[in-house]
Amino acid sequence: METIITFLEQHLLTCSVKGLFGVDCPGCGMQRAFIALLRGEIIESLKLNASLIPFIITVFFTIGHLIFSFSNGARYIVILFSTTSLILIVNFVVKLILHS
Repeated sequence: METIITFLEQHLLTCSVKGLFGVDCPGCGMQRAFIALLRGEIIESLKLNASLIPFIITVFFTIGHLIFSFSNGARYIVILFSTTSLILIVNFVVKLILHS
Protein backbone atom coordinates (compact mmCIF):
# COMPACT_ATOMS: atom_id res chain seq x y z
CA MET A 1 0.00 0.00 0.00
CA GLU A 2 2.83 2.37 0.82
CA THR A 3 4.24 1.99 -2.70
CA ILE A 4 0.89 3.05 -4.17
CA ILE A 5 0.77 6.09 -1.90
CA THR A 6 4.36 7.00 -2.79
CA PHE A 7 3.56 6.63 -6.50
CA LEU A 8 0.50 8.86 -6.16
CA GLU A 9 2.46 11.50 -4.24
CA GLN A 10 5.11 11.59 -6.94
CA HIS A 11 2.57 11.92 -9.74
CA LEU A 12 0.14 14.58 -8.50
CA LEU A 13 -1.55 16.50 -11.30
CA THR A 14 -1.27 20.28 -11.29
CA CYS A 15 -4.40 22.41 -11.20
CA SER A 16 -4.75 24.42 -14.39
CA VAL A 17 -7.23 26.83 -12.76
CA LYS A 18 -4.78 27.61 -9.99
CA GLY A 19 -1.99 27.95 -12.53
CA LEU A 20 -3.96 30.38 -14.68
CA PHE A 21 -5.81 32.43 -12.07
CA GLY A 22 -3.82 31.89 -8.88
CA VAL A 23 -6.81 30.68 -6.85
CA ASP A 24 -7.85 27.19 -5.82
CA CYS A 25 -10.60 25.55 -7.84
CA PRO A 26 -13.41 23.64 -6.08
CA GLY A 27 -11.54 20.36 -6.61
CA CYS A 28 -8.17 21.57 -5.32
CA GLY A 29 -6.87 19.34 -2.57
CA MET A 30 -8.84 16.31 -3.79
CA GLN A 31 -5.72 14.31 -4.71
CA ARG A 32 -3.99 15.08 -1.42
CA ALA A 33 -7.24 14.30 0.43
CA PHE A 34 -7.40 10.92 -1.31
CA ILE A 35 -3.81 10.14 -0.31
CA ALA A 36 -4.57 11.14 3.30
CA LEU A 37 -7.63 8.89 3.21
CA LEU A 38 -5.52 5.98 1.97
CA ARG A 39 -3.24 6.55 4.96
CA GLY A 40 -6.25 6.47 7.28
CA GLU A 41 -6.02 10.17 8.11
CA ILE A 42 -9.72 10.97 7.87
CA ILE A 43 -9.58 14.36 9.60
CA GLU A 44 -6.67 15.48 7.41
CA SER A 45 -8.57 14.29 4.34
CA LEU A 46 -11.60 16.36 5.37
CA LYS A 47 -9.39 19.41 5.93
CA LEU A 48 -7.84 19.11 2.47
CA ASN A 49 -11.16 18.67 0.64
CA ALA A 50 -14.32 17.95 2.59
CA SER A 51 -16.24 16.75 -0.47
CA LEU A 52 -14.06 13.71 -1.23
CA ILE A 53 -15.69 11.26 1.19
CA PRO A 54 -19.27 12.19 0.18
CA PHE A 55 -18.18 11.93 -3.47
CA ILE A 56 -16.81 8.41 -2.92
CA ILE A 57 -20.02 7.39 -1.12
CA THR A 58 -22.07 8.78 -4.03
CA VAL A 59 -20.00 6.88 -6.60
CA PHE A 60 -20.23 3.56 -4.73
CA PHE A 61 -23.95 3.95 -4.09
CA THR A 62 -24.53 4.75 -7.78
CA ILE A 63 -22.58 1.67 -8.85
CA GLY A 64 -24.53 -0.42 -6.34
CA HIS A 65 -27.81 0.96 -7.66
CA LEU A 66 -26.82 0.18 -11.25
CA ILE A 67 -26.02 -3.41 -10.29
CA PHE A 68 -28.78 -4.15 -7.76
CA SER A 69 -31.53 -1.62 -8.69
CA PHE A 70 -32.26 -0.36 -5.17
CA SER A 71 -35.81 0.78 -4.57
CA ASN A 72 -35.80 4.61 -4.55
CA GLY A 73 -32.13 4.40 -5.55
CA ALA A 74 -32.41 7.22 -8.08
CA ARG A 75 -33.91 9.50 -5.43
CA TYR A 76 -31.04 8.71 -3.05
CA ILE A 77 -28.50 9.35 -5.79
CA VAL A 78 -29.99 12.81 -6.36
CA ILE A 79 -29.85 13.50 -2.62
CA LEU A 80 -26.25 12.26 -2.37
CA PHE A 81 -25.20 14.24 -5.45
CA SER A 82 -26.88 17.40 -4.17
CA THR A 83 -25.29 17.02 -0.74
CA THR A 84 -21.86 16.40 -2.24
CA SER A 85 -22.24 19.43 -4.52
CA LEU A 86 -23.30 21.62 -1.60
CA ILE A 87 -20.31 20.49 0.47
CA LEU A 88 -18.03 21.15 -2.53
CA ILE A 89 -19.37 24.69 -2.95
CA VAL A 90 -19.27 25.52 0.76
CA ASN A 91 -15.72 24.14 1.01
CA PHE A 92 -14.69 26.28 -1.99
CA VAL A 93 -16.21 29.46 -0.56
CA VAL A 94 -14.62 28.86 2.86
CA LYS A 95 -11.21 28.34 1.24
CA LEU A 96 -11.62 31.56 -0.76
CA ILE A 97 -12.56 33.53 2.35
CA LEU A 98 -9.75 32.09 4.49
CA HIS A 99 -7.05 32.64 1.84
CA SER A 100 -7.98 36.23 1.03
